[in-house]
Amino acid sequence: MVVYDDLDASEQVKVYDSGLEETLGGNPGHARMVERRTGDMVAPKLDQQEALMVEIDHLADCLRGEAEPLASG
Repeated sequence: MVVYDDLDASEQVKVYDSGLEETLGGNPGHARMVERRTGDMVAPKLDQQEALMVEIDHLADCLRGEAEPLASG
């Protein structure tokens, strides 16, 4: 499961190692069982630049002829 929280500056994205695992039961009447699995949480380090500022810088580079637009019209 992935959780995104833009208000938390240090850990904006959290990846949880959790899920469901299907196992075979011991009794013939219980052929399948589902077990819940929980594991660690990982918070990858992300760039701390503001997205709008990155877009404005790219637009300025394109207007000056220093870069090609990522999405051409």
